Amino acid sequence: DNSNENDNDDDDDFITVIPHTVPHRDEFSETVGYKIIGPNKSALFIPDINKWTTWKDVDIIQQVSSVDYAFLDGTFYDMNEIEFERDITKIPHPFIIETMKMFEKEDVDVKE
Repeated sequence: DNSNENDNDDDDDFITVIPHTVPHRDEFSETVGYKIIGPNKSALFIPDINKWTTWKDVDIIQQVSSVDYAFLDGTFYDMNEIEFERDITKIPHPFIIETMKMFEKEDVDVKE
């Protein structure tokens, strides 16, 4: 028998991580998010991005719909969390309320 119980050529045990550059100010390096595909579940991790509308080549709703879990930039709930003396154009994170509004017409299974 040529089989080795320590050999594991089964692709089902691997995790695939796909990086995506995302729109951001990128002063020191590019900013990325990740799609992570495991043997049973998948996730989207976009921790830092400018407004969703600046990601021209990606449909975030489609991306979220294609995974089991999505972890999205939630830096600020709304404008009230930003100090008034700060220039909002310098910190263009999507507000959580904007993201919620963008997904409001989607099926509950997409939003859960």
